[in-house]
Amino acid sequence: MKQNTHLKILKEAEHCLQLRGYNGFSYKDLANAIGIKTSSIHYYYPTKVELVVAVIAFYMDQFTAELARISHSKKSTTDKLLDFIDTIFAKTFSNKRKMCLGGILAAEMSDLDPKVQTKLQEFFTKIESWIVSTIKDTPRQGSPAKNRKAPETFARQLIVQIEGALILARLFNNNHYLSTIKSFVSTY
Repeated sequence: MKQNTHLKILKEAEHCLQLRGYNGFSYKDLANAIGIKTSSIHYYYPTKVELVVAVIAFYMDQFTAELARISHSKKSTTDKLLDFIDTIFAKTFSNKRKMCLGGILAAEMSDLDPKVQTKLQEFFTKIESWIVSTIKDTPRQGSPAKNRKAPETFARQLIVQIEGALILARLFNNNHYLSTIKSFVSTY
């Protein structure tokens, strides 16, 4: 039972963070959504900082599993990156117009405890590293390498485009920004 409650807290906190951000929910909101007392949440996470650090770790674990699935596929580099983009949009905008957990928290960086900031930086570093390794490790087709950006540059540009696209998709309630990112990836 305790493990089930623990998982419910993490999932509901992730949901709240992706919809409303760090300052957009309270323990009372979580308790009401799950049907438990706030003291039960405090049992697992005495502070909101501890909760959010745990949620980022939980999100990273889920995301890492998705990245591993994509990495082990026999797809081309471009198709792996397109699958990565589809995965992000499926977990976010396509699911109740949520934001990327990292992106919504990064927008509130000045309000975040240094522990949360560090965990968030770790999240984005992991994604950037995955993109770079995917580009370097997957056999390429298409234009010669001399016409391409460095993998590190491309990875940063892709992350920036994804986060910006999610913000604009949410603002305009339109996922045509997804095709813009896919077009960017297809030209690499």
